[in-house]
Amino acid sequence: MLLAIAMDTRAQDFDPLTTPLTIEAINAGSIEFDNKAAGPVTYVKNSDTPVTIASGESTYISFDAGDVICFYGDNASYGNFYRNQSTCIGYEDEEDYYIYGNIMSLVSSTEFATATTLTAPYAFANMFYWSYAKSHPTKALVLPATTLSDYCYYNMFNGCDISTAPTLPAPAMAKGCYSQMFYRCNYLTTAPGLPATTLAEDCYYQMFYECSNLTTASELPATTMAKGCYSNMFYGCKKLTTAPALASTTLAERCYNGMFANCELLTTPPALPATTLMPNCYNGMFSGCKKLASAPELPATEVKEGCYCGMFKDCMSLTTAPTLPATTMANSCYADMFNNTRLTTAPALPATTLAEDCYKSMFEYCIELTTAPALPAITLAEGCYESMFEKCWKLTTAPDLPAPKLTESCYARMFVDCELLTAITCLATDMLAYYCTGGWIDGVGATGTFTKAPGMNWPSGMGGIPAGWTVAEAPDMMIATTALDDPEYEAYPRWQTYYNSAMSYEAEAGTKVYTASLSGSKLTFTEVADRIVRAGQAVIMASNNAFVTMTPTTAPGTDSYYAGNSLQGSDNNVLLESSSTYYGLADLDCGLGFYKVDPYNVEYIPAHRAYIKQSGAGVRFFGFDYGENTTDIGGKTLDKRQETADYEVYNLQGRRVKNPVRGLYIVNGKKSIVK
Repeated sequence: MLLAIAMDTRAQDFDPLTTPLTIEAINAGSIEFDNKAAGPVTYVKNSDTPVTIASGESTYISFDAGDVICFYGDNASYGNFYRNQSTCIGYEDEEDYYIYGNIMSLVSSTEFATATTLTAPYAFANMFYWSYAKSHPTKALVLPATTLSDYCYYNMFNGCDISTAPTLPAPAMAKGCYSQMFYRCNYLTTAPGLPATTLAEDCYYQMFYECSNLTTASELPATTMAKGCYSNMFYGCKKLTTAPALASTTLAERCYNGMFANCELLTTPPALPATTLMPNCYNGMFSGCKKLASAPELPATEVKEGCYCGMFKDCMSLTTAPTLPATTMANSCYADMFNNTRLTTAPALPATTLAEDCYKSMFEYCIELTTAPALPAITLAEGCYESMFEKCWKLTTAPDLPAPKLTESCYARMFVDCELLTAITCLATDMLAYYCTGGWIDGVGATGTFTKAPGMNWPSGMGGIPAGWTVAEAPDMMIATTALDDPEYEAYPRWQTYYNSAMSYEAEAGTKVYTASLSGSKLTFTEVADRIVRAGQAVIMASNNAFVTMTPTTAPGTDSYYAGNSLQGSDNNVLLESSSTYYGLADLDCGLGFYKVDPYNVEYIPAHRAYIKQSGAGVRFFGFDYGENTTDIGGKTLDKRQETADYEVYNLQGRRVKNPVRGLYIVNGKKSIVK
């Protein structure tokens, strides 16, 4: 039977289904067959005596030009559980050979013509990896399986010289089944039909990665996506000019991630009708499509993490952006979205709720952008606007930046090398966060106008106001307040302290303003009923709002409110003196109060913040006994906490703890949570 089949490969009436997997030598050379199947594999060369290769063994098969070698096996569960240990036919000499026939002859030596089921993972993975296999001009290789296994064809033809892809009839995918199947097959010009309507995770991942001569893509009829299903599918197919239709409205995480990245001749994108997004669903989808002249509509009103990240990065023919209606951001949702495009006008960005890195580098290197979108959010997130307009050389006016409290890296490198930029308005009043304005105006115009919050003390230079610019002041400003950390006090007012020597302010209605007088063992709070925060006086404020609007005023205020005020402040950071004890407002393990500042961990009191200063060692803190309603503390004398030494802190096993970290402890005989 084996001899008859081997001879049939030379017959004129060639049938690939009834022909075993066959290698036909183009030139003299040899191959290595590494059998990782559970059972033996047999080969027959030129109808000679069959030779058996045991499971786990490898053999070299030499051939002359024109030799025909057929392969058979009886391995119902053909495959291996490790992607780098599958059966492979490698090369010993750099000689080309044709491959054709039915791959299922490795599964069943006699019934392969009707075999259509793969059961073991990695069945034919890596089989011709970086070999010199070529497509026969008239005889096809067939992969007839309609029931697939996980990663069954993974890396199967990676780096091969095949020019014709085998038909892939399976209607339903398995995890990773076609991933990297034709990776860098540079002679492949047309993708095979892909009729599957049921997808699986990573089923087409990098399937045609950098197939540099592929000009025609497969139709993709599936309407429901799976995680990573089309991720990087056509990445680097530099001659692909037309994308297949993508009708799906049900997306999955990473489903289109990098799908057409670096398809340099792609000019028109497919429609993307989905209104419900998933994390990273369009991440890098058209990145590097240098000829892409238009963007698809993006109708979704809710974004997800990384959903549009880098979607059009390096699309250097793109001049118009789609509408982006979302009002609530997700982490990295628009990061790098239009980086290095040729947009002249940015889309409106109405979001008022931001997220980490949401706009990071969104318009970086948009060298034709002249107008920036409004940025209305007043609550920022870490890295939210980092490098957003970096190297936008034609940008002349920055969007207003109304947020009073900055966050880590929020404006870092935001306007770097915006050479024509001559106007910035930033109303920040709390700039304590790390690198919040790091290098943000390096390379802007030599002259311009910087508008800041009234009385706000800004540094000059790359992290502050550009040198040589005129400084103006906005009519009012906002001060961020801080909520109490303990959930028990969630409904209580928020707190903040403030000091400014330049001018007086009136806090908005509904705000409670206090001074504090320290006398002996008591700290007495006095409410400033007219809400006038005098220049040169430090105060405490309580509000139910996240921000308190402060309006400059010439009203003198009331002297009695400030009589004996022990709160101090400065327009600049206050370095700690070793001979004194400093207290700052904080909500720590024993609730809201003025806590002793540890000079070993804190270098200075921030500018525009109130503090208490005493000579000598002092006590640990002054606590607020604010009872049921914190707004009732005005005019009330609060007893100084009686602890004159360090807390006695023990863990739940009864051992004393010198430096407690977060957790539950016994503090002075009572259970306390250290936060």
